[in-house]
Amino acid sequence: MSKETTASICPHCHGSGFRRVEGKEGVARCDCKRENLAGRLLSDARVPRRYASCSLDNYVPPPSEENPYLSLALIKANAYVNNYLARSTPKGLLFQGPPGLGKTHLAVGILYRLIERQSVSCFFCNLAGELQRIRDSMSSERSLNLPRLVYDAEVLLLDDFGIQRWSSWVQDQISNIISNRYDNGRATLITTNLSDKASDDRQSVRAEAMKKLGIMDHKGNIDNFALDRYERIGIHFSAPREEPETLEDQVGERLRSRLYEMCDVVRMLGDDYRKAQNQRRQRLDL
Repeated sequence: MSKETTASICPHCHGSGFRRVEGKEGVARCDCKRENLAGRLLSDARVPRRYASCSLDNYVPPPSEENPYLSLALIKANAYVNNYLARSTPKGLLFQGPPGLGKTHLAVGILYRLIERQSVSCFFCNLAGELQRIRDSMSSERSLNLPRLVYDAEVLLLDDFGIQRWSSWVQDQISNIISNRYDNGRATLITTNLSDKASDDRQSVRAEAMKKLGIMDHKGNIDNFALDRYERIGIHFSAPREEPETLEDQVGERLRSRLYEMCDVVRMLGDDYRKAQNQRRQRLDL
């Protein structure tokens, strides 16, 4: 037997997976088995290397009086882990806000903690990348499918949700994933840059166009019959698919409603978190 093989055998259970308990009859499962399982689950989760150091412990938001949104997001992330470990729940979290606020950092931190504390099966999925990989394979002899853990993982993270180039095929794939996980009671974490409310500039442009066409009066009341008449001839006043601004613009009302039923929303607003983190590191280096 080589030195490497000998060193890899647990000194407590000698490779059996069970150890004797001092002062008691019988045996108990050895901690080495749990450590090996956590290692396999971490590998299976396929978290990209750039997020390898993300944890709930090293997410440092500004003081709550400066930005209550990011402080509350961290509180909700920690509470989610504690509630999940107390009683597994199919409810997920939807981290929503502009880029740079640490949405993925918090979501990955949840995955790591669930794996480490209770060996929960988790999977990180950049859906846009996975769908593009499948599309690229369609012209080859061997077509690819989405990884099974997209459906089967106890907790799935869909990162950068909504940035996909939209088509009926993409919509079908996303609907299948969401419906499958919903029907099987599996939790889904989502990060998205798309908001629930269009920007003031976009809203004002739409309102002005609707007023000119007699769809909206000066008080902001909408004539739904006139609106329906224009939409029937192809004139719409929501953002086009190729330029979505809200989550509903991108995924449609039905799927948006399902996502909100599956997930509690964590809204994140404020200055760029990554930039602030880099500035803190620079000050510490001085």
